[in-house]
Amino acid sequence: MSSCRVRVDGTRIACRNWAARATARCDKWTAKWSQRSSRWAQQGGARVAAWNDERQLHCHSKADQRWYAHSNWTLSSRLSHALVSLSTWLASVCYLAASCVARSSYWLADRLSQAAVRIVRYGALTLFWSVRTFAVLFSWLGHLVCALWDNLRCVWLQAFDSRRRHARKIKHVFVLVLENRSFDHMLGLAGLEGIDAVTGKPTKADDLVGNPHFNIDPVRPEGLVFATSPAEYQFFAPDVCPGHEFHDTLTQLCGANAVYPDPGTGGYPPIDNSGFVASYRAIGAPAPAKIMCCYSPEQVPVLTTLAREFALCDRWFSSVPGPTWPNRFFIHAASSAGLDDSPSHFEVATAALVEGYHFKKGTIYDRLDDRCLDWMVFMGDQLPQVFAISGMSAARLQGRFHDFYEFAAIVNDPDFSTSYIFIEPDYGNVLPTTPRDFTGGNSQHPLDDIVAGERLIKQVYETIRNSPHWHESLLVITHDEHGGFFDHVTPPTTVSPGDKTTAPENNHHGFEFTQLGVRVPAVVISPFIPRGTIDHTVYDHASLLATVEKMYGLKPLTRRDREANTFNHLLALETPRTDTPATLPDVADSSPARKDNSRGASSPREVPETANPNSTSDHIEPMLRGFLHFSFLIDYKLAPTPAKKALMRKFLKISNRPDALRYMEEVASRVRTRMRKRKPRSARDAIK
Repeated sequence: MSSCRVRVDGTRIACRNWAARATARCDKWTAKWSQRSSRWAQQGGARVAAWNDERQLHCHSKADQRWYAHSNWTLSSRLSHALVSLSTWLASVCYLAASCVARSSYWLADRLSQAAVRIVRYGALTLFWSVRTFAVLFSWLGHLVCALWDNLRCVWLQAFDSRRRHARKIKHVFVLVLENRSFDHMLGLAGLEGIDAVTGKPTKADDLVGNPHFNIDPVRPEGLVFATSPAEYQFFAPDVCPGHEFHDTLTQLCGANAVYPDPGTGGYPPIDNSGFVASYRAIGAPAPAKIMCCYSPEQVPVLTTLAREFALCDRWFSSVPGPTWPNRFFIHAASSAGLDDSPSHFEVATAALVEGYHFKKGTIYDRLDDRCLDWMVFMGDQLPQVFAISGMSAARLQGRFHDFYEFAAIVNDPDFSTSYIFIEPDYGNVLPTTPRDFTGGNSQHPLDDIVAGERLIKQVYETIRNSPHWHESLLVITHDEHGGFFDHVTPPTTVSPGDKTTAPENNHHGFEFTQLGVRVPAVVISPFIPRGTIDHTVYDHASLLATVEKMYGLKPLTRRDREANTFNHLLALETPRTDTPATLPDVADSSPARKDNSRGASSPREVPETANPNSTSDHIEPMLRGFLHFSFLIDYKLAPTPAKKALMRKFLKISNRPDALRYMEEVASRVRTRMRKRKPRSARDAIK
C-alpha cells in the first residue's frame, strides 16, 4: 500500500480499535451494573423476608403469651383466645402483604434498572456500530481517492524519473532473514580478516579467535564455561530450545538477578553478557554449556565463504533484546508498533486480530509503493511471518507473494525488474505436535538442522549470481535475533522509533526501545563490494531500511531508520567484480549427528495429517501464540463473510495448548487443500 492508503487504513483501524475496546468496556459496564442491580434486589428481598419472618415470630410469641395468660376455660377466656388468634392472623396477613409489596418493589426496581442498563448498552453499541460503519465507508472512499492519486503519481514518476532509475548502481535488493542465531555462534571462530570498510586498513572481525570469553554456571560457580567449538548441528531432546523472550534476553545480557526497568537507572540494566548459561539452565537444559558452543568454519562453509568474499558486518545487532516477532517487524517497518515480546493472547476483537499488525508510519513496502517501485515476497512455506502485517492479504491477491520454488525462474527472467525482494525461509513443522518441533524447514531454528539453512543460502546466492541481473544486485543475509546463543559484544543503546503503539495490549514490559539486542551475523553481498571487506560500523535491522531508502530516494519510516547508519559505502567499486564465485562450497554433512529424518531445503514437506493435542502442559508458549494468531489471520481471510463472526468467537475462546494445536492443524489442512487445487503458474505469469 502507498502512504496515502496507510493513512486511510490507519484511520479505519483506529476507529475499529476504539469501537472494539469501547464495546468491551461497555459489556463489562453492563455486566457490572446488571450484577449490582440483581445483587441489590436479592439483598433487599432477603432483608424483607428476614423482616417478615422476624415479625411473624414476634407476633406468634405475643399471641402465645396472651394465650397462656388466659388459660382457664371461662367464656371471657375463650373470647380472648379468639381475639388473640384473629389479631395474630390479621397481623400475619399484614406482614405478608407488606413483604410481598416490598419484594415486588425490589423486583420492579431491578427490572427497570436492567432495562435502563440495556437501553444504555444498545445505544452505545449503536454508536460504536455507526463509528465502524463510517470508518468502512471512509476507507472505501479514501481508497478510491488514493488509487487515483497513486496512478497519477506513478505516471509522473515513470515519465520524469526513469533516467535516475537507470542510473542507479543497484536495481535489485534481495534480503534473506534467517532465525535465531548469534554472531559468535555462527562466525565467532571463523577467524575472518580483511580490509576495514571505512579506513581501508587491514583489520579482523571482532570474534573469539585469540579472544576467549566465558560465562559462569550458577550451579557450579567454580567452573568457567568458555565459548568453544564445535556446536551441534541441531538440538535434540532432552535439550530444549534456548530461551530468547524479553526476560530470557534480559538475563543473558545482564545476569540472573537483573530486572527491567533497572531500579537504579529506570532503564535497561548494565550489560555484561554474563547470563547465557544461567538462562539456559533456568529453563531446564540438562547441558547448559551447549549455549556457549560455536560453529567451526567447516560446519558453516557457505556463510563463512560469503563473509570472506564480500562484506562482513561485525557490529550488526538485533533491533530489540527479545524474540523473533518484534525483530522481524523492525526489518519491515523500523518499529514493532510497541510489541516488545511475543504476541499476547487476544481477548478483544481489535483490528490487529483480524487484519494483522498496523504501523502508524507504514512499512518499507508502502514506501516502495510511494515511489512506484515493485517488490516481492518469496515464501518458503505457507506461513510467512510478514503476512502478519496489515494489508499483506491484499498484496498477496495482487501477486506480490510467490512460492520459493518460483525464485530461480523469476530471477532469471530477462525482464525481471523488481526493486526489493524479501525471502522468507521455510519455518518447518510449526505445529509443535511431535518431538520434532520446527524441524523439516530451513530457517536455522535451533531445533532444526543448520545445514538446511546453509543450503538455502547457497541456493539463493547462486541463483542471483548466475542470473542476468547479478551486476546490479545487492543481497543481504542476516538473522532476526540471537536465539539465546552466546555473543561477547555488548549491544549499544539506540533511539526509540518514536511512533505510536498501535496495540497497547502487546507492550508487556513498558520497554522504551532504546536498547539494541544481541549481535547477529550479517553479510552484505554485491559485485561492487571489494573482497574481504570487514565493516565495524554499528548497525541494526533498521539500517537495512535506511540503506534501501537512501538507495531509492524513499522517506524514512521512523526515528530509528532516520538515524540508523547505512551501508551504502560498502559498494565501493566503480565497476562490478569479475572474480566473484559462481558456486559456493558444498554444505557440511550433518548426517552423523542427525537423530531424526529431518529433510533438506529442497525436499518436500511432510506435515502431520492430524494434530496430537495431548501435551504435558496446557500453556500456550509464546512462539505458539504467534503462529496461532497467524493461522487465524489466514483462516479469517479464507473464510466466507457469513462465517467470520463465528470464526472470531471460536478463536477468542482458545485458551490452552491442545485447543490451539487442534485449531492450527485445521487451518493447515484447509490451506493444504487449497494448495492442491491451485494450478502452477509460469514465471512470466508470476511476474505479471
